[in-house]
Amino acid sequence: MWSDDSDRIEVLHKCLAAIKSLHAIFLPATQQPAILLNIPSHLFAESSHAVFVAVQLGSVQCTGWSYKLVEKELNLVQVFDVSANSIERMLSSCLPSQIPAFFFRVAPIGNSIKRWYAAKLLSWEEGDKTRDVTDKPSLQEHDVDLDFLGQFLDLDDNLWLQTLLSPEENQIPILTS
Repeated sequence: MWSDDSDRIEVLHKCLAAIKSLHAIFLPATQQPAILLNIPSHLFAESSHAVFVAVQLGSVQCTGWSYKLVEKELNLVQVFDVSANSIERMLSSCLPSQIPAFFFRVAPIGNSIKRWYAAKLLSWEEGDKTRDVTDKPSLQEHDVDLDFLGQFLDLDDNLWLQTLLSPEENQIPILTS
């Protein structure tokens, strides 16, 4: 599929640029509670999927690529902070009767993912080479409803990305979160 590693790196950079562009548009719009309350679910799902892909991109292991580069470009730590703060601000500034039940469920999920990602960055920083895909937040661990989350963010759906980023057509790399 790739003539050389530079082709693969180019695709990875294009993925980063697309996600960065989405965040540049989506994050400022969510700063206003009235807008956040009315964001169509398909846009919310698209943003959630972009975050999932960003985390997966941090897991890719190849020459010239690293999780540090992904975090430097996308600053997911800040994205999670801004998103969680936006939802919390909206929850505290609006009457509960004005807020769809969905947002009451999203807030703890966002905070759980934020903590999970911070721990994942720390494990990568400390040199954890295992990067096991099963190392993801669990319901018992963080008290979030992952079945509900799954409608927006399939934590197990990375085969398409593995296939796309594999160095050779017959070799599928193991991507981990």
